[in-house]
Amino acid sequence: AFSSYIAARELLAARCSEAASSAFVEAEVAADCVVQCLGGNDGARSETGPPCIAYYAHVAGLFGACGLHAEEYSFLNKTAHLAAAEPTVSGSVRHRLWCAVFDKAVALNMLSEACEVLEHIDSVEGHLEARLEVLAKELRQAGRADLLV
Repeated sequence: AFSSYIAARELLAARCSEAASSAFVEAEVAADCVVQCLGGNDGARSETGPPCIAYYAHVAGLFGACGLHAEEYSFLNKTAHLAAAEPTVSGSVRHRLWCAVFDKAVALNMLSEACEVLEHIDSVEGHLEARLEVLAKELRQAGRADLLV
């Protein structure tokens, strides 16, 4: 199973992003092994939930490190949705994931998606308000004030 993860990494290194994305999804069966190899432990797992959540967050980071930000967004979004559906994931981990999804959506000018993500971001320490300001500015600049309503 771990070999499927290695194969996915090789595809990513060869810049075959579509094939790599599919291969990483198929390699989810190795998530527990991958997370352990990356230094995950039971303490971290109790906060982040099942290994697939840490696995997909890791995969998103790999795509981001390669400059493949649309794929990074896709895996961040997948991770956040998995975390939202998993009761063992801490609120702070969920919040951090949704903020990362929002920030990536704005960076990719995916403003409709950014608007949808806002409903998942808690108003903790001004995080929601700050992101609302960023989004409002981006929407005005893009001539998409209709999404402000």
